[in-house]
Amino acid sequence: MADLEIPDHPDGVTAAWLTAALAPSFPDIAVTGVTVLDQHSGTTGRLRLGLEHTPGHAGPATVFVKLAPDGEAQQKLVAATDMGRKEARFYAELAAEVPVRVPACYFSAHGQERTEYVMVLEDLEASGCRFTSREDSGAAEHGGKVVEALARLHAHFWEDPRFDDELAWIPTAMRGKRGAQFVQSALEQFGDGMPPVFTDLCRLYIDHDDEIVELWDEGESTLVHGDTHAGNQFVDGGEVGFYDWAVISRSPGIRDIAMYLGNSVPTEVRQAEQEGWLRTYRDGLVAAGVDAPSAEVLWDRYRRLVLYGWVGAAATAATGSRWQPIEVGMLGMTRATQTCADLGTVEAFRAVL
Repeated sequence: MADLEIPDHPDGVTAAWLTAALAPSFPDIAVTGVTVLDQHSGTTGRLRLGLEHTPGHAGPATVFVKLAPDGEAQQKLVAATDMGRKEARFYAELAAEVPVRVPACYFSAHGQERTEYVMVLEDLEASGCRFTSREDSGAAEHGGKVVEALARLHAHFWEDPRFDDELAWIPTAMRGKRGAQFVQSALEQFGDGMPPVFTDLCRLYIDHDDEIVELWDEGESTLVHGDTHAGNQFVDGGEVGFYDWAVISRSPGIRDIAMYLGNSVPTEVRQAEQEGWLRTYRDGLVAAGVDAPSAEVLWDRYRRLVLYGWVGAAATAATGSRWQPIEVGMLGMTRATQTCADLGTVEAFRAVL
């Protein structure tokens, strides 16, 4: 399978190509027809395909394919971040190991160029999974399950010695000035209509982004998903799962908790549950044998790392509807701003900068 060509366009995902790609998972497969059920090219290319098979030859009726995006701007983003190849390597090398529900991987490969990658994955919709959103009801119950799942994930990779050798390809969290540029754009677009703390957060990050990013990485490293908002989650029966593993990093695990709680949980639910959820998270680490930070240290890191999720939300809103519908971006940014206000995030940073 190492010599199977990586398609750079949806037209390359043919019946013959899929037969070869799926053969390791379905040795008797013979795909005879492909129907595009859904197609999108944003930060990456996405295809949901219906498959026809030779009678008597087993294989999935549908698959979900991720490959390089079509647009030049999106390809530049993929090349700058290497997010596509990182996700392909996650599915090829780690997906079967992680102790949380993820889409099954039938085939995954990447090339030398940062825009060379492809993944053929389980179609979660066909598997009966439900996709979550920020507007879901039952946020308290769901939030508890998310926290427990993230504790399992982080405990499994806590201070993993493989980060020094076979997992050295997993980077620390992304650096660079793009975040500050997006925040500047958000300030210009939304500053007048948001509460004063929004402007304080913008100025804090624009003026101190390099120092803030370093502070976010203080603590024990583990494998983090990096983008745990509700739009990257699904529910399979009673189990929470995660997809879109394109920004994985080796970072303190509380980064994932802060991203989810700060952006995706209704404010009143977060306010009522966050202290208990952080205890649940720490208890899960300890139960798995991890020498976890104290509750006080985790809380202090949480107060600072909600700014990470806020930057992501502000950047999303600043792009209009290019990444998410604008109403979704605005909701996330508004929630994240309130989270930072509640937790005194600006003051927490000013005390250490």
